[in-house]
Amino acid sequence: MTNFELHQNCKIDLEKDFYAYIDESGDEGFDLGKAGVTYWFNVSAIVATPSEFSRMNFVLQKYHSERKINKPIYKLSSKELDHNRKKDLFQIIGSFRFITIHSLFYKPRIDLNDRLVRYPSMYFVGVKNVIERLSWLTKQYGKQKCHIVVSGRNNIKESLLREYLFKYSIIGQSNLTYQEKIGKVTTGNISQHTELLYADYAAYSMRIYFEESGMPPSPDQSYFRWFQKNKLYSSQHSKFKGVWTNGLKLTPNDKNIKYISDILDEGSHS
Repeated sequence: MTNFELHQNCKIDLEKDFYAYIDESGDEGFDLGKAGVTYWFNVSAIVATPSEFSRMNFVLQKYHSERKINKPIYKLSSKELDHNRKKDLFQIIGSFRFITIHSLFYKPRIDLNDRLVRYPSMYFVGVKNVIERLSWLTKQYGKQKCHIVVSGRNNIKESLLREYLFKYSIIGQSNLTYQEKIGKVTTGNISQHTELLYADYAAYSMRIYFEESGMPPSPDQSYFRWFQKNKLYSSQHSKFKGVWTNGLKLTPNDKNIKYISDILDEGSHS
């Protein structure tokens, strides 16, 4: 697990701080006619208090034990679960109090030469977008700081991610206006942080809502509904109110890519 260079010496206050876990769903490839290449790529965060995450972990461990599942908990990611198991776990974890934030990329409409979207990778850009919104959310909810664990994907270069997030992005002040709200930022994996499973569920269930290229059965966007309906971050900012560009950021910035009014009309419930 690697610590990044932003407020690493700050103390964690279990009563006044949020925790957030970030993961992705889909792939970054642009050969859209190739089997397995998704039209959408998504980076998502799940946010809650430390005590709420502890309750989630307890219930997940109980489910794992009672069902006598013959694989370790860290193997219960979306891609490892069949439809019925997804339904079980998405509904169980979805009953807790948390908020989600999403940065989705619609690859058929992305300019391959646009460095603002693809440099050094869409994953980096998505993580930056999500962390920016985590700072807004933390300020809105009156929390002191938000401590973040970013999923350390196999090909991630942590030094590049650190430099991108906390050197070049901060130069543009609009990217982290409330950077004082961001606490410890680390990378890790599911075996170290069970909570990254929930970030995986958030990313997967949101992408499947949008995906259009033959994925597992998901009638009426069921995975999204089971896991995170009414959970998206909805800003109370006077000029930028609601879910659009806050809990849900699309690239390109076009509401007409897909019919999503049911998502935009809901938002998070405190």
